[in-house]
Amino acid sequence: MLLRLPAALPANFELDVPPVLTPETIELARDAGADELAPAEGATLTARLDPRTDVQVGRPVTLAIDASRLYYFDLDTETAL
Repeated sequence: MLLRLPAALPANFELDVPPVLTPETIELARDAGADELAPAEGATLTARLDPRTDVQVGRPVTLAIDASRLYYFDLDTETAL
């Protein structure tokens, strides 16, 4: 039997930074059933890890960011920078 691994293993994590709120994120929250947005304590991000990575829920892991793969947008115009 051939076992196929997913192309990436998603890992969600929290950062102690203010979240970015745009009209779209507010609309998505309302569509999901939120009447009001509670003040957020941080931002949730998702990392794509190699599926062979040995990570476990609740255990610390050190991540590095490849800044060349980040996308930046102007919050006012929503134009990619």
